Amino acid sequence: MAFLQYLIVAVLVAGSQAHSLVDRQTGCQTFCPFVFMPVCGSNGQTYSNECHLNVGACNLAAQFSNEADYEPLTLAHQGMCSRKRQLNAVNNCAMFCTFQFDPVCGSNGQTYSNSCHLNSAACMTAFNNPEAEPITFAHQGMCS
Repeated sequence: MAFLQYLIVAVLVAGSQAHSLVDRQTGCQTFCPFVFMPVCGSNGQTYSNECHLNVGACNLAAQFSNEADYEPLTLAHQGMCSRKRQLNAVNNCAMFCTFQFDPVCGSNGQTYSNSCHLNSAACMTAFNNPEAEPITFAHQGMCS
């Protein structure tokens, strides 16, 4: 009985904290479980799991969905993408980063799981929207 009560309290506390796991600007989820079940996105990037792919898709949609040539990020297949697709042939942006969690804050106010993800986002943004404000490293740690 005590275990059940503990479980109910844990679920209620987790639910009350869920709003803090969503980026206020984009409405996108910002936290995914640390489970390695790789999936390949339609952009040729390998994501550590489907949650990370969905976060990437949400962030791209929030940033570029109003552009005429926007193509949503979708699941291409389960498992890692092939090595030859790890660099996007069109723009030479790195499309594979480690899954190490060492958060950094970008100048756009978005937290990235590590500096590689920030650099990849900066490269993709510069390629897709050359007139946009460049994304740069703001500081180590999560954005506030």
